[in-house]
Amino acid sequence: MVKIAKLFLQSELRDVEEAKAAKEELQAFSKEADRKAKALEAENGRALIERQNTELKAKLTDFETAQRCKVKVTIATLEAKIANLEDQLDNEGKERLLQQNDIKRWTRKLKNKY
Repeated sequence: MVKIAKLFLQSELRDVEEAKAAKEELQAFSKEADRKAKALEAENGRALIERQNTELKAKLTDFETAQRCKVKVTIATLEAKIANLEDQLDNEGKERLLQQNDIKRWTRKLKNKY
């Protein structure tokens, strides 16, 4: 009976050791699964950041293009204003010259009359 009890205890002890080994193996698998989950989460986060970075770069490019177009339109508008003012200045200069000639002619006529 003692022999049977010893065999039974040895069997139970093996079962306990196997259970401990299984528990340790399960904990190792759990740690590995956690590590892989964290790595996957980090990779997903990285992919998200890269996607956001790409989107922001595209928005920046669009903004820069829009700004360049606005600047070109502003420059064209200012150049047109400058050309208009230069024409106006030329016309005013010609008009002043004509007026001075008229004044000289009237002055000569007046001098000749008196």
